[in-house]
Amino acid sequence: MFNTLLNMRAGQPQKSLSLSLSLSLSLSLSLWRAAVPAPGHRLTTTCDGMATTTSQALTGVAAFGAAFFVCCAAIILDQSKLLGKCSTVCESKFCDVPLLLRYGKYCGVQYSGCPGEAPCDGLDACCKTHDDCIGNIGNYLNKTCNHNLLQCVEAYRASGKGQFPGNTCNMKVVELSIIELMKIAEHL
Repeated sequence: MFNTLLNMRAGQPQKSLSLSLSLSLSLSLSLWRAAVPAPGHRLTTTCDGMATTTSQALTGVAAFGAAFFVCCAAIILDQSKLLGKCSTVCESKFCDVPLLLRYGKYCGVQYSGCPGEAPCDGLDACCKTHDDCIGNIGNYLNKTCNHNLLQCVEAYRASGKGQFPGNTCNMKVVELSIIELMKIAEHL
């Protein structure tokens, strides 16, 4: 799997990333299933009084966490190739994967429009305002900027305004992805 991550060719980064994500998630789920007992199985105790299946479950959680970390590292490696590049095209990709989301020109982690580029729609305008706020402060985890983005997304959702032409994402899914990212950022 690490070779897959390190050998991403320019023409196939998305395919390699998808393969890496699939492998990481498959490994995570396999380890989780192996560690967590099936419903109805009795807990057995060891001489120290701790339930064997509890320790197995904890091992599964740790393995899942490690595989999740590898998965996130793959995402960051892939996205880091895009640093320094800005968007001039309205995109709608990875709508239901918050860390990979690319919506409009401004919505997404390490994804932003070029200076002077107009947002694609109202939701993209919320992300542009957030990018500007973060850029001015220089802190991706700024709670004020993130809170303002959440309020803007909620106001956009309530407005019922449309989306940009050519969008292939379900707007509710994009909104939920943005909300999920901001909730994750709150806990960092």
